[in-house]
Amino acid sequence: MKDIGSLESALIADRVSEKTYSLEHPDVIKWTKFFYQRAEIPQMFRGIWQLNKKKNKFNALVVGAFWQHFSNWVPLFLGMAMVRASNNIKRHYLVQIVFEELGGRNTDEIHPFLFESSIKSVGIDHQRVEEFHKDASFKLSEVLAKHLANMENAKDDFEIFGLNLGLEINAEENISTLLDSLWIASDSKKKLEESLFFQIHNVVEEEHIRLNVANFLRFCETEDAKSSFLAGFDKSVEFWKSFWDGVCTEIKRLS
Repeated sequence: MKDIGSLESALIADRVSEKTYSLEHPDVIKWTKFFYQRAEIPQMFRGIWQLNKKKNKFNALVVGAFWQHFSNWVPLFLGMAMVRASNNIKRHYLVQIVFEELGGRNTDEIHPFLFESSIKSVGIDHQRVEEFHKDASFKLSEVLAKHLANMENAKDDFEIFGLNLGLEINAEENISTLLDSLWIASDSKKKLEESLFFQIHNVVEEEHIRLNVANFLRFCETEDAKSSFLAGFDKSVEFWKSFWDGVCTEIKRLS
């Protein structure tokens, strides 16, 4: 097979076939805006954005360690969604993102590995990450376990879809905040921007959100289905609030 380049070959979700709910579809635009506003995303990041106005090593360590732990966990969460779905059509739409998270057809491009390589380039290695989690007062592992239980206990497909969109709705802000938190000097910013992890995520997040909004439009035809979807969505939004609040708590503790 012809080598089409690391970045292009990594963009699995960029090639998802969609006949109806494209980025330009008016309902996709309308409901993406609805979910974004429901999540109150700027407020979710207010604390970390304020802390990032002053660059320091604590921001980089805490955010890097938290995201590494999350990145290792997220394929389990997304894989659970696919397993619990009731039919193969729904699994088809759910598998797209987790397949990409796991590197598509290339184990070297599994996203947690790519992120670990990115932060290692700016001085945050596996040992530092493990030492941080051991001493942290905010136990991210407990928050992740609780949210995995939300997926395990989801009452139907619609709640599963909602949990997935809630995990993606703030994806673009997550990536920009990650980058802003991790770099201290201009040379480290350049290293991060040029890493495959950030190259991929600066391209795919819009498609991840579209794919999940399309699942809402495609499958949630009744008010009960929409209500269940929203219940799942709100649980993932609460997860992100806990995640970023925990980041701020740990930065302040270390500073």
